[in-house]
Amino acid sequence: NKVDDNEKNAIFATASYTLDALTAKAGLLVQDGYFKSISADDVDNEDWRINEAWRADKDFEKRFSNADKATILFADLSYDLTDALSVNGYLDYLISAKDESDNEVKDLDEISYKVGVAYTIDALKLEGWYRAYGDSQVGGKATYGLADGVDASFEVGYKMFEKEGKDGEVSYTAKIV
Repeated sequence: NKVDDNEKNAIFATASYTLDALTAKAGLLVQDGYFKSISADDVDNEDWRINEAWRADKDFEKRFSNADKATILFADLSYDLTDALSVNGYLDYLISAKDESDNEVKDLDEISYKVGVAYTIDALKLEGWYRAYGDSQVGGKATYGLADGVDASFEVGYKMFEKEGKDGEVSYTAKIV
């Protein structure tokens, strides 16, 4: 029961399972009344994920319109094919979104997903992926461990836009962390 109209409630539950080379995680977010429930610094920098975009308030107005309440289901899965090669993916599904008057908010992107592969050779890790959330992207990243706790990485991506007639966009990032 709500005490007053300004009260906001949320349920966030996750479960994970690991068996040999398989790791699975699933979660459910039910949030009655929008509020930022996690710092953008605490998410995996996956602004392509519905659950992280909602909780960290990333481009909220653009992505969720006037939604005030949401139910989001998500799952992550990874499988190590060998000690060096793994496949991974995630799927987020926006089950429902409602405004402050409990009316269904329509025309929102309801699914975000990513499929990828990672290969590690000594201190070098190579990753590739395809992900989509409205727009889509194919990309790759190379990370090299320079020293304990110090990595150099180079990432390149090609973003394909959902809108007709809009050209794709190439992006790249080089970092030493």
